[in-house]
Amino acid sequence: MSETADIYISISRKSPKPGKGAYIAVLEAETTSGQTGTLTIRKRLEDVTPHQLELHAIVDSLKRFRRTCRVNIHSDHGWFETIRKRGWFDTWQQAGWIVNGHMAAGADLYQQIYMLETVCLMEIGDIDKDLGSYSTWLGNEIENEKHIQTGRR
Repeated sequence: MSETADIYISISRKSPKPGKGAYIAVLEAETTSGQTGTLTIRKRLEDVTPHQLELHAIVDSLKRFRRTCRVNIHSDHGWFETIRKRGWFDTWQQAGWIVNGHMAAGADLYQQIYMLETVCLMEIGDIDKDLGSYSTWLGNEIENEKHIQTGRR
C-alpha cells in the first residue's frame, strides 16, 4: 500500500459529560492527478462526549476516501491514539466491544472504524496529536464553533 493520506481533527468539547459539540476534520491526500488535495468536514452533534466526537470525525473522514490507502490520524483530543497504543481497541474488538461487562460507550463507532479497516482495507498508520500546519487554523475554527454553541460571537 503506497498511497498515504492524513486526517487532521480538532474537537470543540473537552468536558467528559455529554453535550453539544463539533468537530472539524481536514483530509489531505494525493489526487489521481498527483496533486495534493484537501477536503474539510465540519459537523455539529448533540449529546456527545469528546471521545465520541473524535470517533465520529474518524468514521466520517475514513468514509470519504475512495481508494485504499494508509491513513495517518492527527487529533488534538488523543483518545483514539490512547486506545490503539494501549491495545484496547483490539482487545475490545475481540470481546465484541464489551468493556467491564458492558457494551463500550461508542461501540457502534468503534465497529465502523474496524469495518472500514478490514472490509475497505484502510490501513491506519501513525496516530498523534500533531496538527502540523493546520494547528492554528483548526484552533481558530474550533473557537468559533464554541462561540456558536454558546450563542456568543
